[in-house]
Order: sequence, then structure tokens, then C-alpha cells
Amino acid sequence: MDRKGYIAKTKFTSPGVLEYLNFIQKLDKIEKWQDLAPLTIPLKSGIKSYTIPWDIIKSLSGKIHGINDLCQNIEHTDQIAPILGVRYSYLRLEQLGAMLDVVESFLASIDVDIHTFIEPGCFTGGFLNYLAIKYPWCNTIGFDVSPVSLDIAAELSKSLKTSERTHWLEADFGLVRTELIEKFVGIKIKRPVVFISNFISYIGRAFEYAPCIDKWHVEIGLISYWVNQGAIVIVSERNDNPNIFFEKLVKEGRWLHPKTKGIMLKNWIDYTTMDMTKDNPIGEWFKCKMCVLAFYRETID
Repeated sequence: MDRKGYIAKTKFTSPGVLEYLNFIQKLDKIEKWQDLAPLTIPLKSGIKSYTIPWDIIKSLSGKIHGINDLCQNIEHTDQIAPILGVRYSYLRLEQLGAMLDVVESFLASIDVDIHTFIEPGCFTGGFLNYLAIKYPWCNTIGFDVSPVSLDIAAELSKSLKTSERTHWLEADFGLVRTELIEKFVGIKIKRPVVFISNFISYIGRAFEYAPCIDKWHVEIGLISYWVNQGAIVIVSERNDNPNIFFEKLVKEGRWLHPKTKGIMLKNWIDYTTMDMTKDNPIGEWFKCKMCVLAFYRETID
């Protein structure tokens, strides 16, 4: 797939990709991959800017683990969010489309009524806003540490008239619990679908240099916590060895219920980007292995 060519020349065949692409192009149609940036979408007007108090952050860097890296990530994401806006979804079309395809058939196979979708690291909200349109009876809850990203997501919700069912929370998803979410959004969360997309490795990196913390326990702990709470967790991740990655998650997860299952729904070769910066908000394209996994409890007490 030539990511430098026209969108129309890319070989998208997945129904989920085509449906999602149609949704995104209605919001902001582009013809070429290179048109993703450096153009700034109209939503930039009216979006607030936020200042990080670096003098305070530096004084706390030796007392609160990871606070300096966290704030650098927030500042970086705040910078690229208005540049990419909903166009970020173009960079993840196949990954998001693959999730849409396999998840829809998977949810039908286990016969579960879905009322809530949750996504950590939701960025500018293209995926959740799409789900809010596709499933008009569902609530969506997005988490991100970037306030600018969440402002853009909220503005998009307003334009789509889904604000009553879309909730955007500025928080570290690894630190929140179901009861806290219910308190802030004012709804009862009943067996949500939690999409964890390119988030497992990200949350683990925050603890790479913490001598007292095993980053793997943080990564698998996030999945098993939500499954133990009754959620259906869909993991979509870049990994050089998807099968080994899946087996390790199944083996090491802190599953509290005997009827917990893990399923490899799909693995494939994909194109994606990394190293996104203000000067190069698209990042650098590279080819990688991808997988979509599902973890859930067969029965809920």
C-alpha cells in the first residue's frame, strides 16, 4: 500500500474500513495522504490553549513518578491535536476498521446487549463519535490526558448532535475505577465494551525505569481489572509476535473468575505511523504486525 498516493488508490476491502472511511470523509474529505497535514481543520478556531506550569512540574519530578514525561506527552498531544483533528482517523483506518468488523460479529456471537463503549487514549474522538452514530442507543466515554484533544472531540459531538451520549474525561485511564466514572458521567455502566487500541505498550513505557514496578503487571492489570468488572475488553495492538503476546496476556492476567476467556480475533500486516511531532504530525510510516484480541467473562453474576 502506497501511503504517499491517493486515498482512492489504497486497497481498502474491509466493510468496517469502508463504512468508517465514509463517515470520516463526510466530516473532512481529503484526496491524498499528504493532505493530512500540515493543514489545520476549522475546529482549531475556538479551541482553548492550556499552559503547563513547568516550574511546579520540575519541583515534583523527583517525588511523583512519571509526572515530567506525562506533562511532555500532554504538551505534545495538545500541539498536534488541532493540526490533525478528526483527520487522525485516516492514519488508523485499517486498524479501526478491523476492530469494527470483528467486534460486531464477535458481540453477536456471544449474544450480549451493549449499552456503553469506553476508549482510553481517545485523542480527538473520531472513533467514539462514529460509534455514537452507529449505535444510537449507546453511551460512549472517552479518556485522554490532552485537554485540547478532548475539546475537539466535544466540538465534534456537538456538530453531530450526540453530546447527550458522549462523555469526554481528562484523566489517566490507568487510575480510574468504574464507580468514579459513573459518578462523573451520571450513568450506570453495565457490561461496557472497552477498546484498548495501541495503549498497552504506551502505559507500560511509563514504568520502564521505575525499579519497584513491573511494567508488565501494569499492562495486563489494566485489561484484567476491566474484565473482572464485567467489561468486554477489545485489545488492538502493534506487536512483532501477536501469538506470543496473546498467550502471555492469557497466562499472566489476574483473572478473578474461572469463566474468563481470551480470543485472538484477527492478526494481519498493517501500515501505521509513529514518532508524531508538531513539525511532522503524521509521523513516519512503517509496516508492522497487528492483532485484535477479546477478553471477557462468559457469565456475569
